[in-house]
Amino acid sequence: GSFAQSKGALDVHFGAQSTLDYYKSQFDRNGVDGNDGKLLNRIIDTTFYFFAFWDGAATNFGIGDSVNTKPLTSLDVVAHEITHGLTQHTCGLEYLYESGALNEGFSDIIGKAVEFEYDSAQFNWLLGQRFFVLPDTAFRSMSDPLRFKNPKNYKGSRWITNASDNGGVHTNSGVINYWFYLLSEGGKGVNEKNIAFDVKKIGIREAVSIVYEAMSGYLGKTSKYYDMREATLQIAEQRYGKCSAEYANIVEAWVAVGMGARHSDPDIMLVNEKIPQLVCKEAQFPVEVRVVNLSCDKPVISGAALTFRIEVPRRNPIIEVY
Repeated sequence: GSFAQSKGALDVHFGAQSTLDYYKSQFDRNGVDGNDGKLLNRIIDTTFYFFAFWDGAATNFGIGDSVNTKPLTSLDVVAHEITHGLTQHTCGLEYLYESGALNEGFSDIIGKAVEFEYDSAQFNWLLGQRFFVLPDTAFRSMSDPLRFKNPKNYKGSRWITNASDNGGVHTNSGVINYWFYLLSEGGKGVNEKNIAFDVKKIGIREAVSIVYEAMSGYLGKTSKYYDMREATLQIAEQRYGKCSAEYANIVEAWVAVGMGARHSDPDIMLVNEKIPQLVCKEAQFPVEVRVVNLSCDKPVISGAALTFRIEVPRRNPIIEVY
C-alpha cells in the first residue's frame, strides 16, 4: 500500500497499545474484556473505505478515499472503536436509540481521554479531525455539538426521533459528549430551556473515572440518558456526599444539557422518558413516569402520599393519589 496506508497500520498499533495502557493506568483494567483477552485490529485496504467499526470481536479501519480522507486511524478513533468493545464487556449497551447514543458517547469520551493522555500536544475536542484533508472538518465536536448537527440538549435542537441510524446513535450522543466536555473544562451559558448554568471544571481524568464507574457498575444494556444521570449522581454521592459542592456540580452539568433540576427542598421531579404514543388503543393511554427526589438530605418518606395530575388537551384532568 501507499505510505499513508502503511502509516495507518502503525497508527492502529500505537492507538491500540495506548488504549490498553490507558485502561490499565486509569481503570486498573486488564484489556477490553478485563481478562487480558486478545485484541484484533484490522486495516481494510482492499478498497477505498471510509468507515471504522467494532464487529463484536475486533476493530476494523478503512483507508479513506485517498483524496478527502486519509486512513481512519487517528488515536481518538482507534480508542473510540476499541471502547465499543469495552462497553460490550461492561454494561453491554444495545446499539439502539438512547442506549446506542450512550454507547457512541462513551466511545467518544474515552477516545478523547486517551488522546489527551498520550498526545496532549494535538488534543482537541473534535472527533476524527486528523484524517480529513480539509481543515476544521470532523465527525463531531464535543465542545460544540451543534456545529456538526448533533444536539447539545436532551431532546432539544437536532435530536433524532426516528429510526434512522439505529435511532440516531451517532447524533444523539452529542448530549453526553457536551455534558462530559463541560465537566472536563467548565463552562457557563444558557441552555435551550432558557436556564442559565455554570459548571465548574473537574478535569478529564476525574470526569472519565465517573463515566467508567457508571459503565462498569451501574448501567445495563437498555439504560437510557436518565439512567446515566442517576448513576453519575449515585457515584457523586458516594465520592463527595449528596449535599457537597462536587455533587451539585454534576447536577449542574445535567441541567446544562437540559436534564433534571437543581436541589430543591422539599420537591420531587417527574420524568417521562418514553417516546410519545400518537394513537390510543381501546381508549387507553399508559403513562409511565420516574420519580426523582431533588432534595439533597430530605428523603421521601415511605408511605407518603403523592398526588399526580394528568392533563390531556380538551379533556378533564385526571387526579390520582398514590
